[in-house]
Amino acid sequence: MIQRAFITLALILLTSLAVAEQAEETVTLSIPNMVCVSCEMRVDQALRDVEGVVDTHFDLDAKTVTIHFDPEQTSIQAITDSTEAIGYPATVTAATSY
Repeated sequence: MIQRAFITLALILLTSLAVAEQAEETVTLSIPNMVCVSCEMRVDQALRDVEGVVDTHFDLDAKTVTIHFDPEQTSIQAITDSTEAIGYPATVTAATSY
């Protein structure tokens, strides 16, 4: 019984350490000239080509994209540079760290 408790505790500790090491940040960008689904697809591809981008969520009506990324692999500047390079300049509207 005690051995099972120690094993459970060890697994919880290892899991929490793994989660802590995978710190993720979120940034929301406003992209005013993203007006159609084709624009969204181009921006999505450019963002996914940036190493460290984990996930993207678009709101085409609001002309925004929320990006989850690994701050150890990329930066907000690299992310905005990627959209600007394909003709979609972006402005940061919100950023958070986890």
